[in-house]
Amino acid sequence: MQLSSFHRAFPSPHLLVPYSEGLRFVQIALRSFPHGGLKEWAATRKPAINYSMLVTLKNNKLRKPAPLLVQRILKEFDFPAELIGTDSVDNERHYKFVFPNQELLDLFNAQLAQHDNSTNNPEGA
Repeated sequence: MQLSSFHRAFPSPHLLVPYSEGLRFVQIALRSFPHGGLKEWAATRKPAINYSMLVTLKNNKLRKPAPLLVQRILKEFDFPAELIGTDSVDNERHYKFVFPNQELLDLFNAQLAQHDNSTNNPEGA
């Protein structure tokens, strides 16, 4: 995947999404499956995705960040974001997703906003 004219270490700040937002999107998407649907979905991926890891991720029970799993699931939902990691002054690793273009980032944000609006206003009024 090409990151426009920016070097991988210095991607366009306008195309960045923090790990927490990528994780939130993935958790919302995984919770949207009907009962039993997530297991079937996991098994039909090429290669298959570990179902128990998906459930752990969906239920926010991860012991540590899983940026590669979140990236893989984002790709499965047609968001081919590249993962970058940076070290902070306190030697903690921070992850971000770089979207390939503004259109995909806008769609990603619109879907999150739609979920937030429907959660805050379940009647749709």
